[in-house]
Amino acid sequence: MTGRNWDRERDRSRVARRGAETIDGAGVRHGPPAARKPKEKLRAEIEASTTPGVTVAKLLVCCCGHRGTVRVPIAKLGRAKFRCQRCKELTP
Repeated sequence: MTGRNWDRERDRSRVARRGAETIDGAGVRHGPPAARKPKEKLRAEIEASTTPGVTVAKLLVCCCGHRGTVRVPIAKLGRAKFRCQRCKELTP
């Protein structure tokens, strides 16, 4: 036996080929997780940041498997119904 640590050798080779990223650059947050904001505050932030003419892109998935993206005005976001072009059914 040569006494070599092949796992370490493999890791070094992979880092040399692909490069390495530090923990700070990987998007890892340090410390305890942030407290979740209540829905009231989130809704208030959304309401304050949007103007009446702004549209949102929404991904729709039909029961037949057809998928599509539509742009919906924020005022109609919760109650707008769409019909699938393939099977002609209303999307949920």
